[in-house]
Amino acid sequence: MASAGRRPAPSRGNRMGTVRRDEVIRIAALLLACAIGPGCQATDAQEERVVRPVRVHAVQATSAVQLRRFPGTAEAGTEAALSFKVSGQIKRLMVAVGSAVRRGEPIAELDDTDLQLELRKSEAAYAEASARERNARAAYERTKILHERDSASDKELDSDQAQADSARASLRAQAQAVALAKSRIGYTKLYSPEDGLIASVPVSVNENVDAGETIATLNFGARPKVAFNVPGKLIGKVERLQPAAVTFAALGGKRFAAEVYEVGVAAGRTAYPVTAELLEPDPSIRAGMVAEVILEFGSAESQATRIFVPAYAVAEDADGRFTLIAQGEPGGEGTIERRPVTIGDLGQQGLEITEGLEPGDLVVTAGIRFVEPGMTVRILEP
Repeated sequence: MASAGRRPAPSRGNRMGTVRRDEVIRIAALLLACAIGPGCQATDAQEERVVRPVRVHAVQATSAVQLRRFPGTAEAGTEAALSFKVSGQIKRLMVAVGSAVRRGEPIAELDDTDLQLELRKSEAAYAEASARERNARAAYERTKILHERDSASDKELDSDQAQADSARASLRAQAQAVALAKSRIGYTKLYSPEDGLIASVPVSVNENVDAGETIATLNFGARPKVAFNVPGKLIGKVERLQPAAVTFAALGGKRFAAEVYEVGVAAGRTAYPVTAELLEPDPSIRAGMVAEVILEFGSAESQATRIFVPAYAVAEDADGRFTLIAQGEPGGEGTIERRPVTIGDLGQQGLEITEGLEPGDLVVTAGIRFVEPGMTVRILEP
């Protein structure tokens, strides 16, 4: 019989249940302590804190002088369309496209057979007129002597004098016809008026051509020219004798000094025609070559500066155009600032910013859509 002061010993099943409850309580307490304790909070915050890297462009001020480039085409200093003064059939062509010719060198020749016949006909008519003139002059001299002896009347003298004058006039006319026939034969030979290069030969041997029809195009002149177009918003800044530079892709981009030679006063469809003339001749430059003309706008002595950024660094929303500025040092951390900007022209240097940026600002150029004002970021080296 058990005593009244002793509790009965727990069974084996009861002891195992108690141990499991104690372990569950102890684990729950540890988890609760970790959740509210400073150590676990620091770990979670460390895992959640992500610092995004951003690429930036360091703003720099450039000179107020602006370079503008215009496509153009090379032209000869002077271009002449060579032609015959008479019609005929081409007998010989002494040149081809690209031929270099000297002044006075033959270019082409016409068949002069018909003109030679005209010359002989004119010479025969001249000989006949010369004989008539001699006879008329001799008759007048005889009548004049007889008139002095009162053996011929005034009427006879006047008649013989008129015939002599008419014969003399006819002789002069025939002499001019002979000279003209000889000149026409001389016109059957075409010579180069200057040293130059043959740019085109649009005819061929045995072809019949008219007087004034182009037989060959001659390019000459020591200083080649380049024709190009300038938009209306810039034409007011282009002046005659303004310095320029010209490059040719066919010559490996070699640069030639030039100056503005002509400025058009009437616009074409979209721009004004302008011509630049090279300061020094170069035989390698040929008419028709593709060129690029470089003009400077603005004064190099001006203190004004311009700021350009990549076009994709400027964004726009309902509040207007803006850029994101990284406040900090490259290689370290910084914060993002939204900066409203006013833009200018888009050129080869980028998009001009007329207001809103200063030299030294770090404009975010990559990672823009992943950051927002006030965010902490890691600034990559420009």
